[in-house]
Amino acid sequence: MKTPTRPHFANLRLIARLALLVLALPLLRAEQTESHPFLWVVESDPPSYLFGTIHSSDPAVGTLPDSVTSALAKARMFLPEIDLSPETMAQALSTMMEENAQPLSDVLPPELWEELAAAGREQGVPEFLLDRLQPAVAAFMFVAPQDENFFQSIDFRLFQKAVEHRIRIFPLETIAEQLDVLKRVIGDDAVTFLREVLEERRKGYPNYRATVEAYASGDADRILRLLEEQGEGELGERFLEAVLYERNVTMARRLQRELSQEGGLFVAVGVGHLVGDRGLVEKLRAGGYTVTRAAATAEIGP
Repeated sequence: MKTPTRPHFANLRLIARLALLVLALPLLRAEQTESHPFLWVVESDPPSYLFGTIHSSDPAVGTLPDSVTSALAKARMFLPEIDLSPETMAQALSTMMEENAQPLSDVLPPELWEELAAAGREQGVPEFLLDRLQPAVAAFMFVAPQDENFFQSIDFRLFQKAVEHRIRIFPLETIAEQLDVLKRVIGDDAVTFLREVLEERRKGYPNYRATVEAYASGDADRILRLLEEQGEGELGERFLEAVLYERNVTMARRLQRELSQEGGLFVAVGVGHLVGDRGLVEKLRAGGYTVTRAAATAEIGP
């Protein structure tokens, strides 16, 4: 029997950076640079679009490009990662609390719980709520600075625009599926992961800033290099496989099923899902679709 090796815990702090690019849990936000949007056009009738977000509302990536809003306005169906309706968000919060049978304050070492509770007080997260969360879920509430505003995020704004324009909404995943990823991947490493996230917070979020900078560059190759860096080590590789590549397979299957019926789709997912050989762009190309990245100044026709 093969003896399991110790996870590469240095990669735990990198996982928080990866989450900004691939997870859309309602704990983080998403914005887009104006320089060169991560927007791809899929040849279908009518055309469909893939839009890559970052789950952060940092001002450096705070402008929603006209090409993106124009593409959404012409869509017959909006496909976000998850449903961002108030009802679903309330259900998500209930699910996150119900899944933890033992109070988190009893699970964590006393000094770690005290630091988490203090962070919660600073960011307006009630202690009673934190006490009912799984360690990994609690960690994801602090992977970004406290000045984030979910209701100003591109994820939420695009969702609201789709509702206002009465565009049919078809989430590519459920919140339960995303929460299951956290539970499966981090597992026994959850407490260490939480410790690393709080350390990142104490230092002023340097890794978060680096991720935002990479996204703001509009450079898909730079995003890909960042993902590859975060996939190093046993834990990093396991996290990348489950959080990114396995989910890409499911997303691609559901997306291609809709494309086979009719075009006119607008897909908004973390940009990490779009780039690389195992990303949605290449999966659609392998399925016979022509997919090209829109130019920085692209105009979306009627």
